[in-house]
Order: sequence, then structure tokens, then C-alpha cells
Amino acid sequence: MGWLELSFTILTFASLARARRICPFGTQEHVTNYSERQCCIAVFCDPGFESRLCENIGDEALCVPCPEGKYMSTSHWSRDMRLCQIKRACDDGQSVFDERGTTEDRVCQCDLDKGFYNKSVGDPCIRKRCEAGMELTSDGRCKPCRSGYFKPEANYEPCLKKKDCDHKYASHGNATHDVVCKEKASCQLLSEK
Repeated sequence: MGWLELSFTILTFASLARARRICPFGTQEHVTNYSERQCCIAVFCDPGFESRLCENIGDEALCVPCPEGKYMSTSHWSRDMRLCQIKRACDDGQSVFDERGTTEDRVCQCDLDKGFYNKSVGDPCIRKRCEAGMELTSDGRCKPCRSGYFKPEANYEPCLKKKDCDHKYASHGNATHDVVCKEKASCQLLSEK
């Protein structure tokens, strides 16, 4: 090997040593998305946990629970430095159906209370207005208000619960009108003058 080849080999090794940390036996280099490096003992993180660097060289890497609003659906080695993902935001016309904890993304569904439905799972939400006395079903039909409920005008909202009159009704109402409660009779004592 000539002097030039030897110089090139030494320079190449020095460059690689700077780019990649030489870790002590039993540890592996862990590199974050922010190019932080540390030699840690690799650990296996379960779903719902993300990887963090070890505190000191030679310590075990850390698996920490996903923070609120994030999830990790797969298990992984800490050396992969996987971070929990942000849960999806529900689209317009949707609401959260199931938060699903830290191991799965949240599930959104069309918001019936705001007049949205979809024909099948995965389809976009469609908005539909129902007439007075009717409310929207999950399959996009308008059905009469359930017993004990009413809706006074056509809109996107569900039927409203009727008042409770403690079984003293002047009028029981119907699908478009609330009940009317009887007024309590007030008794006044007439005092003698």
C-alpha cells in the first residue's frame, strides 16, 4: 500500500469515526430526528410507547408512554428512535367516535347531531336537513322523533327531549311541540282585617 493510499484510508476512517460514534461493547448508537447521538443499550418498546435516548452512555434507552393526542401502533427497537404519531383530526362534519388510547389512531364518524351521515364507512360525510318532527338516521333517512322528543322546525339538528312536568300536563305535545305543564295552584290565606 502506497503513501497516498494509506493517507486516503486514514482520512476516510477519521471521517467515518466523526460521522458515526464508536459505541462501547453491548451498546448501539441511537440517533434522534434532531441528530442527537448517544450510545445506549437497545430495548424493545411496546405499542403505545416511543423511544428516547438513555441518560448516560451505556444506560438502557428509554421507552416512554405516548403523550396525549399521539399514538404508536407497533412495537419497535429503541435504536430506531420512533416517536409517537399525532392522532388524526376529524374532518368537517365529523366527530370523534373512539379515541382508542395510545396504541391506535382515533376513529371519526359523521356527526348526526349536526346533520351529517355517510352511505358507507370511509365515504365522505353528506349533510341533510330534516323537516320539523323528524330527525336524521345514520343511513341518511329522516324518521319521526322518538316518543318523548320533539323538533319544532326544519333544521340539521336532532329532536329535543320534552320537558318533564312531573305527570301534571296541560298538553302532552307532539312531534313538533313540547309539552305544556299545568301551573301549580297557589293558595293564599285571606287574613281578616
